Amino acid sequence: GKAVGDADLKIQTAALNALESVGPPANTVTLQVAAALRSKESMNRERAALVLGQIGPKAKSATPQLMAALADPSGSVRAGVAQALGQIGPGAARAAPALLKSLADKEASVREAAASALGKIGHKSAVGPLVALLEQDASRGVRRAAYGALAEFGPAAATATPALRRVLQAEGTDFFQEALLTLRRIGPLAAPATPEVLKVLTRRDTGSFRIAQTLAALGPEAKAALPQLAELSISPTEPYLLRRAAAAGLAAIGADAALAPLLEASQAKESQVRERALTAIGAFGPRFGPVLPALIKALQDPHK
Repeated sequence: GKAVGDADLKIQTAALNALESVGPPANTVTLQVAAALRSKESMNRERAALVLGQIGPKAKSATPQLMAALADPSGSVRAGVAQALGQIGPGAARAAPALLKSLADKEASVREAAASALGKIGHKSAVGPLVALLEQDASRGVRRAAYGALAEFGPAAATATPALRRVLQAEGTDFFQEALLTLRRIGPLAAPATPEVLKVLTRRDTGSFRIAQTLAALGPEAKAALPQLAELSISPTEPYLLRRAAAAGLAAIGADAALAPLLEASQAKESQVRERALTAIGAFGPRFGPVLPALIKALQDPHK
């Protein structure tokens, strides 16, 4: 531990290299490693950030030193520091304001690391700036990190829904899947995006399975999706995974109008589709009374 703070840069470098190789050190050396963030050698400062990130949540005592290092003159050090704060997670919450400033860093690698860190820390004040990042940043990596961070927030990122709707409305965007994942993580609060998700469903090049999963995650307020999901759940030409996802979506939306297509799907050729349809019907609870004859028939399924 003491070697990390040695005045001899060669000793300091060797100590940091050793710590990087052997893995997270004991808590007792965390602050000594953090002290190396002020090393005269930029490579050592970068390695110190890497080691602190490896320690993870137990390195939260080093948060103040990492916050100060976000102003390091080296972009690679700043990126490593932001990444380390993300690896510490919620314990580094006090670093959120400094990381928000880093979203405007001139280096894309720093903006990317800061965006990812804010998602892992979970500071709600980051949602608005992350939305601006995914819409305006020139770097694809930064925009992708902003999507990932918003997905980490889950329902707390509901205010990002209008921006995600705009992404789905745009033709030729490369971020359909990222937008869909974020909507799934937000859940029912993102139900206003149902029309845009349905529009994407008509495009066979965007992954219908994930789209059906997204509609299922949007829940009961996504009733506008019933006709398309019903059609998918009973179509003999669609892959069974897609049909299973569509059946799950019908159950998640929970409208009584979904029972009829689910009943038809329970007679599908593929056992996996039949199983998903029956499971979905069961999710309706006492309301499935009218389909009891079909359920009884399913008990006689020769494929078990």
